[in-house]
Amino acid sequence: MITFSDTRVTDITQSHCYCPIKFLKQETYQWIRCIQFSFILLFVLISTELYPQVFFGQTYNPQALFKFELNASLCSDDCNFTEIGPSTPWGDGVSFCPNGNLYELTGGAIYQVDTLSGGSTLIFSPPPGPGIQDMEGFVCYEDSTFYSLDQFGNLYLYNILAGTVVLLGHTGINDVLEDLVLFEGEYYFSSYEGIIHLDISNPSNSYVIVPTPGYTISGLTASSICGTLLGINFSDDELVAINLFDGSITHVCFLPNNTNLIATFAEFSSSTSCDVYIDLDCNDSSGAMGSDYNSSNITCLDGSAGIADIDISLQYDAIIVEMTVQLNGLLPDSPWEFLETAGQFRE
Repeated sequence: MITFSDTRVTDITQSHCYCPIKFLKQETYQWIRCIQFSFILLFVLISTELYPQVFFGQTYNPQALFKFELNASLCSDDCNFTEIGPSTPWGDGVSFCPNGNLYELTGGAIYQVDTLSGGSTLIFSPPPGPGIQDMEGFVCYEDSTFYSLDQFGNLYLYNILAGTVVLLGHTGINDVLEDLVLFEGEYYFSSYEGIIHLDISNPSNSYVIVPTPGYTISGLTASSICGTLLGINFSDDELVAINLFDGSITHVCFLPNNTNLIATFAEFSSSTSCDVYIDLDCNDSSGAMGSDYNSSNITCLDGSAGIADIDISLQYDAIIVEMTVQLNGLLPDSPWEFLETAGQFRE
């Protein structure tokens, strides 16, 4: 987290700053313009409307289905939970299908989940076979076909209409955790090594895309933000955002105790937001809407004032390798008006 403060500001009614952000994959600059009127700092980059996202999750002790909404900007601790009712255990995975139905895998069998009551109905029992009862991941491919992983890293294809479970190959990962997820047309799962990019056409080509030391990610699902998965850090009952571009893992909110799996229909959405976006006050606690921040009033006696809240939100579509922030415009007390950092730079 980096915060900036504007010190020794007097008689300033308007100032401008321009922040070039250089992107590794593009080697180009995009310019951010921020304007301060009456000590309200406006950060304008691209007008992006982000809407709440709905998720379903399960706690295993007690076994209950709950629904929650999450601010689509992934503001810290901005999750609203509603318990729906008792549920059967989602032992091996959970997934929405394109038809809008929610399914769970338990003991190798597939159940349809009633999202209004929490109850479930058996729709498919697998034929006898080694390993099928020890699955650790589950995701819908089409309305009647699913992919699943066993705990040893073998990939299977379930076909309900044909009544078959077919082994497709080994992923090269031997310590699979829950869960499988479809996101932006690609498949991912969690293991003790980290988040794995799954190659369904050639499972042995799967690889670690984000190492997760210190985390036990027991569930994965999609977010509405480009290149960002959501996962459950099971040991802390915590929802985290997992950035596939730079490997960062950040806290989103705390979940009900013993939450082990989550799912959202957004896994089938192709409309994740890939706009470059900076929000200086993600939860709008300063009273400013959108990406803005209301600073405190500045006088000669104050010495300094922050220009951003502690919950800055950055959305980007590539690794940011360079950022420059500078004051521009009327600076009547220059050189005594300047920006200084009051946080930490994290490599």
